Amino acid sequence: MNLPTRCKLAIPGFGVRLENLFEEEGFTLNAVKLLEFGVYYKYPPDVKVVLALDEKEKRALQTFFLPQDLRVYIPTHQGPLALVRTDWERKSPTQVEQIIALAARITATHSDAANMSSVPVKYRFEKDNETSILKVLPFSSIAEIKQHCFACDIAAPLSGSKIPTP
Repeated sequence: MNLPTRCKLAIPGFGVRLENLFEEEGFTLNAVKLLEFGVYYKYPPDVKVVLALDEKEKRALQTFFLPQDLRVYIPTHQGPLALVRTDWERKSPTQVEQIIALAARITATHSDAANMSSVPVKYRFEKDNETSILKVLPFSSIAEIKQHCFACDIAAPLSGSKIPTP
């Protein structure tokens, strides 16, 4: 999980992500480590969607899931694994549904199914054994995601994978 440089603040974009995280109350080392992944979105005020794009990143991301986190993935096409973290207990049922739909759309947009009009996306909370499925329309581009979420690309993602351009 080591980035090629010893000081992560030397990685373009990492400091911006860290500064954004510092705006939150009570962040953890686990939350700081999530900033190292190449694809990281934050939906205000506190929803984080972290994507692992390749097998190396997926194995690394597995180690950061907490019981309250949401796991999102595409069962039918090659695509990322997403970790979604927020203070779920402070969200209304409607907000939870909206966050799940947003994370599903982001995950679908970064998958091989991004050009489809309806993508099946599976999700589950880590503490639960029940997996649900939701069909979503991917965003039209990465740029459209960035209209809804904070996103700061880093120059040296975890495994060298690049964020697709719009």
